[in-house]
Amino acid sequence: FTPRPGCQSTKGMEPYLNGACVARSSDYGQTFTLAEVDCFSDNGHFYDGSTMTASGGGQVFAAFFDVTAGQIDVWRTATPVTLFFMTPNPFPGLSMSGHPRLEVDDTGHVYVAAADVSGRLWMAQFVSPGWTAPVLVATGLTVNGAVTLASGLTLREANGFSFAAAGGEPFQAPQELRFVYTTLVGSKAVLKGVRCQQSPGWTCATQGEIGA
Repeated sequence: FTPRPGCQSTKGMEPYLNGACVARSSDYGQTFTLAEVDCFSDNGHFYDGSTMTASGGGQVFAAFFDVTAGQIDVWRTATPVTLFFMTPNPFPGLSMSGHPRLEVDDTGHVYVAAADVSGRLWMAQFVSPGWTAPVLVATGLTVNGAVTLASGLTLREANGFSFAAAGGEPFQAPQELRFVYTTLVGSKAVLKGVRCQQSPGWTCATQGEIGA
């Protein structure tokens, strides 16, 4: 929304926007279609941020920050062509903030990660029909931090973290998740890495500062 020249907006657009829509393609992204049934919301709540992935079984996942409820809403399909429905809350009892991230590993398992209002980073693994108990990845996460590496290169990480699946042979456990997040050391914003391994429960260990 852009005000007309000479006018100033005094209200946000949140009351007029809600939920999200997912467009589908059956020709590898050459064209997309959007059906009304592929637009959804949590009782009209305002969604911010979006992330999508697909499991090894063809389920499609889409996650959003539900600003109204202060939680992460994850929607999924049963197959690539069926309707979306909301999964159980992956972070029950936590007050969340910021954009979530979804990732899938070589075994086809899906993970969601997000930060809470206290700057703690959490992750959970999807095990149908819901999510495993949240695992604490790191504390002290800060957002909108500009990080200057030892080389002088300045990086801007608005959301405060990112992660990916790594390790293990394709379609075989164990897997591991690797996180990079922004935190403060004194008044300086730095990048730190975290390695989470499953054996059998998830354990996460900080790997130290990156690019120092």
